[in-house]
Amino acid sequence: MKSRILGGTDDPGLLALGIAGIAIAFSIWQFRIQLDKVLRPDFYFANDTDRERRFHKRQAFRRTQIAVLAGLFGVCMLLGLYVSPEARPSAWGIVWTLALLFLAWGGILTLVDALSIRLHFGAELDKRRAEKLALDYKMRRFQEQSLKELDEAKKLAEAEENESTN
Repeated sequence: MKSRILGGTDDPGLLALGIAGIAIAFSIWQFRIQLDKVLRPDFYFANDTDRERRFHKRQAFRRTQIAVLAGLFGVCMLLGLYVSPEARPSAWGIVWTLALLFLAWGGILTLVDALSIRLHFGAELDKRRAEKLALDYKMRRFQEQSLKELDEAKKLAEAEENESTN
């Protein structure tokens, strides 16, 4: 006898239904958020530079696609749970193949999104590091110049003191 959580002979299982439900709920939630960002970039990215605005708009579009693919995966999973592989083996195979394809496509888009974030912010991080190095160099030069001026002022003060005592 199989567990009711993992699914019995005629029961798709609570775990499988939960996964499909979470995928569909996540899809609807993210689709609404990301589509709004795609349609109203001036509202969400008003303070960004043009480069950042383009990046965030492309990112929101990718994430909208990921949300749709997650929803399609959830729907295909639900269909696959209720299509009997004995009664309709070709339909069962097609539904689960589509579910896996949607899942793989969404996974690839997720990796592309992560790589895009890394590249975008990696360039920003490199720029900040270069600016920090330039500022550190300017600070060292300023400190050296200040120390030279301090030494010269001390020498001048000593010379004036020596002249006044003589």
